[in-house]
Amino acid sequence: MQSAPFESGLVGITGATGFVGMFHLACRVRAGLPTRVLVRSSHPWAKSPPPGVEVTVGDLDDKEALARFALGISACFHYAARASFRAPWEQLERINMQGTRNVAEACATAGVARFLNCSTVSTMIRAAHLADVDESVLPVDDNPDAYGRSKVAAEKAAHAAHPGAVSVRPPWVWGPGDTNNLPTVLRPGLKGMHRVVDGGRRRGEQLHVSTFVRENEALARTDASRGKVYFATDKVARPFGEFSAWIAAMGGAKRIVRGRKQGADAALVGMIWRWLLEESASTKRVAEAMRA
Repeated sequence: MQSAPFESGLVGITGATGFVGMFHLACRVRAGLPTRVLVRSSHPWAKSPPPGVEVTVGDLDDKEALARFALGISACFHYAARASFRAPWEQLERINMQGTRNVAEACATAGVARFLNCSTVSTMIRAAHLADVDESVLPVDDNPDAYGRSKVAAEKAAHAAHPGAVSVRPPWVWGPGDTNNLPTVLRPGLKGMHRVVDGGRRRGEQLHVSTFVRENEALARTDASRGKVYFATDKVARPFGEFSAWIAAMGGAKRIVRGRKQGADAALVGMIWRWLLEESASTKRVAEAMRA
């Protein structure tokens, strides 16, 4: 198995102010590995980045910023996306499809060896029930979910633009640092619209963020993954009620629902970042594996 030589080199992460990207960044910082991130000008990190992190300020449609971001990195982990089942198609197309193409093209032009594209199992949604699906089953053109369709387009864009691209399709990702996925469950409940099904005991397929990050690092180091698309899963169905363990530590459901959208809650951003660096056993475990 041949590996790409970026273990000690500078790596880029988009979406590092979101759930998975921030967790991945915290793991690399704890491991002492050099990392550059792309952040919007409105985010607190644009003016005051965390120690040990390089920051490029710009958006996914800012090609000059993307060129600066890609210059000198040896791998890119692309997590930035509009993850919404209700967003208008124009927004999903601009951010997920065109934004992914822009980042992949910038990385290809800069000679970045590997490009890992974070996709989603929503690419597989169709009218018929699916069971025991593997990578041989392809997405369909009539996917009823706009988000899923936009991520199919993003996969195609990434692989067309970058020869070292690999896409990974996770299910529901959970773990420390999550203020992105939890609001999907919490917001309707706060409005009295529903309760968690079966008292939180109902099980579903999930992927712990630490497993996802470890898998992504391994795939980006492996030449055999070039041009491939993978599913990712913990292989264990967990009760949805387990997601609530993170709520109290971050100040309660209402604050998490407000979240850190575009860095509006700078105090919450700082609290999550400190937790990941100093308290999270998951980031510590992944960082130790990265250093090994």
